[in-house]
Amino acid sequence: MDTLDNWLDDWLEKFLFFHTRSIKPDGRPLYAYKCRDNEYEQLKSYVTAMFQLFKGRWSRPHLEALFCLYAAETWRRRHAGGPWKWETVLAEFGQVAPDHNWLRVTINRGMLWWGRPLLHNQIGHREFLLTIACEGGLPLLLLKNENTHLNRYFRQLLSSYHREKHTSECNVNTLARHCSHLLPRSLRHDIVFTLSGDLIQKVVALQERVADALDPIIALNQQDEHWRNELPLPVENDTIELLLKNLVNEARVLAITERQKVRWQRILIQKGDEWTVEQLLELPNSLQGASLQKWTNKAEFPPRLRLFLHTSEGIEQIALLTRLRGEGTDAVYRCEVLRRNGVRLSGAAMLAGVQIYINDGINDYCLPAHGNQEWGPLPWVFKKGASQNEFLGEGTVRCREDKIFILSPTDGSFEGNCDIECIGHAHDFQRVLHQVKGAVEWNHPEFGNCRFHCASADPNDETYLLEGRRLSGLPEENPPFLGIPNLFVVNQDGTSRRIIDNARLEWRPSGVLGADWRQDVQECVGKVWIRHR
Repeated sequence: MDTLDNWLDDWLEKFLFFHTRSIKPDGRPLYAYKCRDNEYEQLKSYVTAMFQLFKGRWSRPHLEALFCLYAAETWRRRHAGGPWKWETVLAEFGQVAPDHNWLRVTINRGMLWWGRPLLHNQIGHREFLLTIACEGGLPLLLLKNENTHLNRYFRQLLSSYHREKHTSECNVNTLARHCSHLLPRSLRHDIVFTLSGDLIQKVVALQERVADALDPIIALNQQDEHWRNELPLPVENDTIELLLKNLVNEARVLAITERQKVRWQRILIQKGDEWTVEQLLELPNSLQGASLQKWTNKAEFPPRLRLFLHTSEGIEQIALLTRLRGEGTDAVYRCEVLRRNGVRLSGAAMLAGVQIYINDGINDYCLPAHGNQEWGPLPWVFKKGASQNEFLGEGTVRCREDKIFILSPTDGSFEGNCDIECIGHAHDFQRVLHQVKGAVEWNHPEFGNCRFHCASADPNDETYLLEGRRLSGLPEENPPFLGIPNLFVVNQDGTSRRIIDNARLEWRPSGVLGADWRQDVQECVGKVWIRHR
């Protein structure tokens, strides 16, 4: 047995030295050691021999460590779909699956030797098969067989993670589950969600290391030729290499477009004795071809593009885009705003919502812009900014601010034991402005009630939007919805947008005072109010 122990020590030390330049495990996932084909065949023969010799009754840490490495590598190499069972691992050397207690003890001790944690499910139970599968990385055969589904899934997950990653509640595994409708049912498994989340997180982190490099793959190769070893993917396969290249490039495009957001800044201003609200358009000084491609789904653009503003009062050209250099996604356009003092809206032109379109001389493309939705009938809430009063939200708001400004319809009333002061009127909008400290409730005979809470430890920095299919063929800027719309949530800076699944919507007819709120949304028709509970 001493000879066997010495051999095990020697094999593992050589394996670790070749792959990490260390003779001890360094705590990385097992897929990061990148076991080569010849090493895997050696490993399989040794584990098979040891299993037959000891009949599964071994208590040597190195043997348990070898089994974990073998199990993780076998899963990655052999799992091609179907049931997620231990037989995928054990069938390679023709053994009947041992009892679960043996597996639990062996995996627990083996992973401890490698310095790796055991994964747990939502109720705290240890997940041994999930641990081994995640330690091996995304299965190669599965990637080949489900290439189309997984490509679409990874792209959507990458986009979702890019939007959410700056928020404190971002959880990439939760996002992976939310995107699972893009996968066939056989792939909707915790193993896929965990590995996919790990892959997307690391792709984004790698892309950020090379920032705006025109070719991030080349830049990463120059920075660290072993960067692929950080990913839960086999690196020697052409299919995987193409997938990886596409994801890293997609991350670059998302990073560029995130910094080049077009947004409307909504502000509360005082003019003499009157108060009013305006919208200021924020446009970047230059636009990347990658952003234009993302917005228009076109590969190439002419040297000159135009931006048009669509409001309820008409259409106006507001900016010119002139190509300075480059082609396609690498192109750079100078943005020249045609209004001397910028694009500023107020009154009716602002209230109905606005759209910005890019025109290439042939077609118009709607430009995504945060804050372009119509203003609703509920109170508008603002906070004191560095130089002006900035829009917080509409309707119920919780915020960390010590005080807020509420511009509400004149026929509503406030209730609550708080510091509230009327400081002016906005007659153009038939609204009155209050300064509020503390917590207060606003009531209206038709719109219902809204609650406002200042200095909240649990702020709500989100805006709710209704979006859905609309009735076509009408000249209206905002035609009626065709059926019940979906409810979306957008955070304050526009970096996060998500649909609320199974939203509890209620409705009642507009203009009918005292009408009850109804939950049979399938019967909703006509001009109505909709609320989310």
